[in-house]
Amino acid sequence: RKGFIKAACLICLLWPGLLVGQAVVITNSQDYTQGHASAVLDIWSENTGLLIPRMGVAARETIALPAKGLLVFQTDEPAGFYYNAGTPEEPAWVMLGGGASGQTDTREVFDADGNVYPVINLGALSWMARNLNVTRLSSGQPLVRTFGGYDWIQAVDGAFACYDLDASLSGVLGSLYNGHAASDPAGLCPVGWRLPTTAEWEGLQAVLSQIGQPLDALMSGLYWDPAPGMFPNTSGFSAHPSGARDPDTGSFHGFRQYAFWWATEPESGQLKGVKLDAAGFSIIQADLRAGFSVRCVQPNP
Repeated sequence: RKGFIKAACLICLLWPGLLVGQAVVITNSQDYTQGHASAVLDIWSENTGLLIPRMGVAARETIALPAKGLLVFQTDEPAGFYYNAGTPEEPAWVMLGGGASGQTDTREVFDADGNVYPVINLGALSWMARNLNVTRLSSGQPLVRTFGGYDWIQAVDGAFACYDLDASLSGVLGSLYNGHAASDPAGLCPVGWRLPTTAEWEGLQAVLSQIGQPLDALMSGLYWDPAPGMFPNTSGFSAHPSGARDPDTGSFHGFRQYAFWWATEPESGQLKGVKLDAAGFSIIQADLRAGFSVRCVQPNP
C-alpha cells in the first residue's frame, strides 16, 4: 500500500498532465482510486488520519512569507490549528474553531477602504487583531494624509500618517491617527465597532490571567527591541511597537519600544492614550495633535 501511494505521488510529479481535470488521490486502500470530482486532492482512509506540520510559536514565526491560508498545528498553548488570515508580508495567525475567550474568531471585519482584519475574543469583547490602516471615516469622508511635522500639528481635522512616512511599514503597523480622527462622530472604526475604553484596555491583563497567559502574550514577534521574536503572541493580539507622533513637533518616536493607542474614558468619553511596553499598560494624557494607533472593539456576539 505504501508503494501505491509513493507511485501515485511520483506519477503526479513526473507527469502532471495525466491528472488534469481529475482529483489526485492519496489512500491506503487499493479500492479507492477515483477521487471526488470536486476535489483537486482527495485523501481517503478508514483508519488513519492526516498530520500537517507541527511546531511551536517561535518556529511558526520563522516561516518566510507564509501564504494566505497556510495551515499549521501549533504545539504551544493555546494549542490548535492555525491558519494565516493575513498576507505573506503581514501574517495574522488565526486559530480554527475560535470563539471562546482568548481565542481567535472565525469572523473578519472590513474597514471603509475594504481592508480586512482578523478578530480575537478576549473576555466579553471582540478585538480587531491588527491596528487600523484606513484612510477615511466609516462615512466615506477622506482623512487628511499629512507628511511634514508642521502640517501635522496644525491639522484641525482628522489626519493620519505612516510611521516615519514609510508606507511599507503601514501594512504591518497600521497608521497613526490624530485625536480629531479618533474622536470624529462619523466614526473611524468600521460600522458596529468603536474605540476601547481605558478600563477595557486595563482589563486585558485580568482577562489574560483568567486564561493562564502572561501580558506579553499580546505582543507580536516582530520589531520589539532588543530581540524581535522574544514575545510569543500566543493570544493572537499581535501588538506591534508601532510608536507615535509627537503633538508639539510632529516628529516620530518610540518605534520598536512602545505601542500607543487611542482610548476613551468610560464616563466622559474623553480621549486618552494607552501605552504598552515590556512593563505593561499605562494610561496617559493625550493631546489631540498626538498620533497613535487604533484598535476597535465590539461586544462578543
